[in-house]
Amino acid sequence: MKDGQASAVPRRQISKPHVLILSPHSAIAEGLVRLLSLDGRYDARRASTLAEMPEPDSRWQADVVLVDGSVLRNAPGVLSLPAPALLLFGTREDADEYLPRVPTAKGWLRKDPTYPELESALATAGALAPPLTRPRARLIAMALFAVVLVLAAIAVIWLAFN
Repeated sequence: MKDGQASAVPRRQISKPHVLILSPHSAIAEGLVRLLSLDGRYDARRASTLAEMPEPDSRWQADVVLVDGSVLRNAPGVLSLPAPALLLFGTREDADEYLPRVPTAKGWLRKDPTYPELESALATAGALAPPLTRPRARLIAMALFAVVLVLAAIAVIWLAFN
């Protein structure tokens, strides 16, 4: 980006943490994508296999990767990921067994976390979401401003012709 040029990426997209869900189970992955997309504060995508993960030079880069435990069970050796990871397992014992195989792992979550658990874990891993805004309140404020502006214009026109 050259000096003085604005980025082509909208500001709203820049502030959303990118979360990649790496899971061969579509129900688990889609459920987590929907959970993260509810309030629009996260940009979540899914990949079924390691081969489907975005390339390091692509425009969309994960800030955190949620890794389903079944991926680790089926992949030999150490799993190198381009971003901090959270492992998804059913029990702590399973997670503790596989955590050493992922150097970027920041912890683990149950496969069916609640939204507060998921948000807390993502924050721990470094994916801080922007504060929740109330679009309805913003819309009401803009509408009130528009009404006041129109009334002021009418008053000025009325005073000019009287």
